[in-house]
Amino acid sequence: MPSEERIGVEGILAVLTSIPLDVALARYAGDLRSKHGLKLADSVIAASAIITNSTLLTRNVRDFKRVPGLSVERI
Repeated sequence: MPSEERIGVEGILAVLTSIPLDVALARYAGDLRSKHGLKLADSVIAASAIITNSTLLTRNVRDFKRVPGLSVERI
């Protein structure tokens, strides 16, 4: 990875918050997956955003739009 790109990535990582995948989050993700037909990873991402009251930034708006209570913004 070029050094300029690495610096950019490190800058983004410095402001992110780590969200632990605990039992409650996993159960909620499982519910979202079964109710809305999400892939496993997408259900964990959606559950994390909802639980933390965050807006999900994604290029995959189509799959996430069907999840009620999830704030989604296209990047």
